[in-house]
Amino acid sequence: MKRLSYTFALFLVASIIFTSHGNNSDSDSINNYPPGIGNPTATTDPGVLVGEINRVPIRWATRNVAAYGTFAEYPESAGMFFQWGCPQYWNSTDTQVEGWNSANIVATAWYPQYDPCPTGWRVPTQTELAALRDAGARRAIRNGVSGRYFGTYPHHIFLPAAGSRNYSNSLLFGVDTFGNYWSNTSRGNRRAVGLWFSSSRSRSNFAWGRANGFSIRCVAK
Repeated sequence: MKRLSYTFALFLVASIIFTSHGNNSDSDSINNYPPGIGNPTATTDPGVLVGEINRVPIRWATRNVAAYGTFAEYPESAGMFFQWGCPQYWNSTDTQVEGWNSANIVATAWYPQYDPCPTGWRVPTQTELAALRDAGARRAIRNGVSGRYFGTYPHHIFLPAAGSRNYSNSLLFGVDTFGNYWSNTSRGNRRAVGLWFSSSRSRSNFAWGRANGFSIRCVAK
């Protein structure tokens, strides 16, 4: 009888541990890469369906763009900063960077040959970023990184508040406070539209100077 009671106690403890682990909101199967739809690499990503346009779901990459044509390692990784319409990228760690182009970017479109997203992906439109914003969002800290989840579990993605680089001098601004993500939609001769968010709100129709360095989150082609 004692042996039976002891065995039951062990089973109960194991069940509690397993249940606790399964509810961990930071586990890979919940917030990184939903199970059953592929494994990410530097150039591939399973993507997550978040938001829709005319009832057609949009598949978003789970990670920011790192170097040209590659994804960052984790959903909370900042990746690189890009000036609008340009293939050159800048790191997200140095206070300032050398060789920064502070002139107004004259590109009139984000041409496919300059799109930094890996094969099968592209920079989103303003409409797609608006659909992401409208899918719902909440502030979160993931593995010590501030940002926001967009969408509703299990169809949600984490965007880190990586900040940006200032157009005039390349200085980092708003790291862990703001997220700035480019769309491929231009506005006028010198501006382009992006998604901006803070800990409390987000907007997707504001236009910034194209020489600012922002993050990129890709959508599937």
